Amino acid sequence: MPTALSDPSPTLYLILIIVALVLAGVWLRRQSRGDLIRFLIAIGALLAVYLIDRFCESPREEASRKIEEMAQASRDKKWDDLFKHVADSFKYNGPSGIEIDKKGLREKLKLVEGIPEFKGAVILDMHRADYRVIDEKTATVGFLACAKDYPVKRWFVIATFAKEPDGQWRMTDFKGYDELKQDHHGPQIAINGLDGPQ
Repeated sequence: MPTALSDPSPTLYLILIIVALVLAGVWLRRQSRGDLIRFLIAIGALLAVYLIDRFCESPREEASRKIEEMAQASRDKKWDDLFKHVADSFKYNGPSGIEIDKKGLREKLKLVEGIPEFKGAVILDMHRADYRVIDEKTATVGFLACAKDYPVKRWFVIATFAKEPDGQWRMTDFKGYDELKQDHHGPQIAINGLDGPQ
């Protein structure tokens, strides 16, 4: 399904609504059969876009949903639920030069599982504007995150997702940035528990 239909922008909805309202006005004024047909076509197009948007998940929506599910799994300490969204090829490359694969990430999370203060991750903010398509099988999603019950330290995280052979989008990497800069060009910063405290 084309992304323009499975993940339509608010602008597309606005255009379709304006067209439908204009055609409704023309039909009400002239009361002709042709005007009614054009109005009904516009309503049909608006309805079709809405139904496709509602029932077909776009890559952006899938990646965003999986990020939320991973955060929830971290709060519930259900690591299998979290790692089903992480690619086997996952590699974290921290600013300190540390490199962690999927197995290493699972081990890091197991270490914090017994710490009473660790309540998991919370996604504070995620916007359509922070989604970037790299190519047809790779995209990044930016979001603001923090540890639950410790919202003082927050990171703007950019997660990379890849479409795998089974058709699922899974996370292959993520990087932490200063929450105030929130861009893809600032210096990467350490994430507590992975690179050490900062």
